[in-house]
Amino acid sequence: MTDLGGISVAAIGTNRGPRLLWMAVLLLLAGPSVPAKVRPDWSRVQAVPPGRPMTVVLYKDKAPSEDRKIVGRFESATAASVTLLLRDGRSSTMERTSVRKVLARRPFKKRWPGWTALVVSATALELFCAVGVGDCNLGLLHRLRVHGQITAPITGGFFVGSRRVGIYNVPPRHRIP
Repeated sequence: MTDLGGISVAAIGTNRGPRLLWMAVLLLLAGPSVPAKVRPDWSRVQAVPPGRPMTVVLYKDKAPSEDRKIVGRFESATAASVTLLLRDGRSSTMERTSVRKVLARRPFKKRWPGWTALVVSATALELFCAVGVGDCNLGLLHRLRVHGQITAPITGGFFVGSRRVGIYNVPPRHRIP
């Protein structure tokens, strides 16, 4: 326990309560999820390099729910269709009018939400230590453990959550028949 002007504060990372509270606060700082943008530019799909991992989501009325999400590697795209190479070696071609959304895998170094979360959460934790919230004088290993318990889960969530980027998205209400 540390005493800050008569206020007793438990060291960050010494018990579960403060760790969970700090993780919740930092996750709330991330803000609510933003609705997906309408991206009707099919030329972005055509510009994808072959072999890039990709997910194509079809409209509800074009495929049953179990067949609506197709995952594979980009093979080619024309003005009227997109073709993916599936895991089993087969090719699957979908008409552009059936495609609701196309998601491409974002390279790790370009996952800016994850990098931003890393900087913000690590900086916030270090600032809390600098102003005396918690006991950060227990050595480097203690500090690294605290970062592993607080910064790593928050950052990991943002890196995983940003692994795909939407390159084409036309929600049903924006769909042209």
